[in-house]
Amino acid sequence: LLEREPPEQIFEIWKNHHIERRDACGMVVDTETWKGWKAEAKKHPYFVFPVQKGDGKFFTVLSQFQDNYCIFTYLEDYRKDPNNAEPYMAVAFHEDFQDKKGLVLVRGDFSAHLTKDEARRLLWLLSHYYLKEPKLVRTFNKE
Repeated sequence: LLEREPPEQIFEIWKNHHIERRDACGMVVDTETWKGWKAEAKKHPYFVFPVQKGDGKFFTVLSQFQDNYCIFTYLEDYRKDPNNAEPYMAVAFHEDFQDKKGLVLVRGDFSAHLTKDEARRLLWLLSHYYLKEPKLVRTFNKE
């Protein structure tokens, strides 16, 4: 269905589709941005983010890129058992329109551990640090 639409319309449809969703958030990035992001994520797959829970309280999640996916887990669960850490959010980067439309559709499906605002914030922070402040991501991934 979307293949016949121009890029601007695909962007609007994707954005509107995720506005009402209670379990997912989305964004759209252009192909060149995604290529840079993907290359950075391949070299530096891990990063940590605070999730503020009000009144100065927060918890920390770890993000881990695996191909066209990024999984967020509770940091303490990951430290205890990385193989069984429950995903709090799974972000998928859909490259279906990358070549013909110049767009990559991004969708973050999140669990009840996060609110929609928290999930949207994590998605924004993920893009911000990998695209605007990659030095911090690189430093974090140094052995």
